[in-house]
Amino acid sequence: MLLSWLRNHWPKTTISARELYRHGPIRERKIALELADALVAQGWLAPLKTFRHDRLEWRIVGKSDGKAA
Repeated sequence: MLLSWLRNHWPKTTISARELYRHGPIRERKIALELADALVAQGWLAPLKTFRHDRLEWRIVGKSDGKAA
């Protein structure tokens, strides 16, 4: 369900942990982060380096930004 929402409804190519559990289909923080970890393990999300050590952000693998090259 989370992967489908990320690929079909989320407009950006990246998502932060806060955006995930505030705007996503699963509102409980712990569960949303566990599902994100599962998607990382399966290769659908790629962790990004952030400016804060306590901020989590991922790139959605295979999702283009809609801009032509």
